[in-house]
Parts: sequence; C-alpha cells; structure tokens
Amino acid sequence: MAKQMIIAVMEEDQKCPSRTAFAPQLISSLLKVGAYKRDVLEEPDWVMFFGTLLLAALLIFIFIIMIALISRKDWRQRFVPDIFYQIWNYKLIQRSDP
Repeated sequence: MAKQMIIAVMEEDQKCPSRTAFAPQLISSLLKVGAYKRDVLEEPDWVMFFGTLLLAALLIFIFIIMIALISRKDWRQRFVPDIFYQIWNYKLIQRSDP
C-alpha cells in the first residue's frame, strides 16, 4: 500500500469549501483515509549536529597536524651505507689510472 500525504496550506481561520467533491479536512475525514494530524516541524537532533561538527573539526585538526609533521620531517638519508662492489671498482679505476 502506497503512503499518501495530505497537506493543507490555509490561513488559520479559513476552512475548506463544502460545495466541492472534496471532503473538508476534519479529523474524522482524515482518519477515514488513514491520515493523522502531526506537526511537520520537529525538534533538531542537537547531539547529532554537534557530534558531526566536532568530528569534522577533529578530522581537520588531525590533517593539519599530519601535514605539519610531514613538512618538518627531514627526508634526507643520514647514513649512506657502503656499496662494496662499487668501492672495489673505484679502487681498480684508481690503480689503473695513469
């Protein structure tokens, strides 16, 4: 069964015309079609709102810290290990060089 929504936009003191084929929006006629009256505006979920806001701020803060740490890191290699086959070849070149 498809859900239907009945919306009426009228002034507070205005009523539906009674000479039409449409039934006036009384509570009894709305209950016949399975509708009920409720307020459309609901209270906002403040916990969800501020939780999402706090999480977004926390993620931005973490990314800023990560970028700061990466930019300050010295990526140069402090110790260059000896490559033994190159040392041997360099010694041979030095010996044979006149």
